[in-house]
Amino acid sequence: MIADQPLLLTVRKDMPANNLPEFIAYARANQKTMQYGSAGVGSATHLGCILFNAAIGVDITHVPYRGGAPAMTDLIAGRIDYWCPFSTTAMPQIASGKLRALATANDKRSSVLPEVPTMAESGVKNCEAGTTTALMGPAGMARDIITKLNSATNKALATNATRDRFHALGTEVLGGSAAENDARIKAEFVKWHKVAKAANIKLE
Repeated sequence: MIADQPLLLTVRKDMPANNLPEFIAYARANQKTMQYGSAGVGSATHLGCILFNAAIGVDITHVPYRGGAPAMTDLIAGRIDYWCPFSTTAMPQIASGKLRALATANDKRSSVLPEVPTMAESGVKNCEAGTTTALMGPAGMARDIITKLNSATNKALATNATRDRFHALGTEVLGGSAAENDARIKAEFVKWHKVAKAANIKLE
């Protein structure tokens, strides 16, 4: 496992909610008129928002875009109310004040956005969402090659230069064993299959 990018709950800058509890109250009261965006049906940003919406018990209109850039543009312009981009996508806009991040969909605070609380801290449990970059190989790769590649990768990830570069990009360095990577992939597949099925998402 190379690095992890958590999803963020980001809102238009004039959203009348300063934190996640306030946003939840606002969303529950205004869900019939609100809209959230995504980078497309079935994308990670779509599934992340679905997971969050289900956790707080709201049914809000989804606006799917053809990619993250137009979704971000419309959020900045105030044409949608929120979306759940990756940390790397949102950091420049957060830093410039064009939008606000209310929570990270992670089990711990992000080292690149330490001032933003996690959803769990704000009372929304079991709402972790993000993406993991991993070094993969073909099926049937020899075990000794896997071990050598894994060892070399973990050694590189442990250097300050590598960690600093990933941090600047808005990602969290992970590392770990091949077995841990396999287990994570299998668990994520099961989790997101259930989310997609519950929301009746069908790719066209």
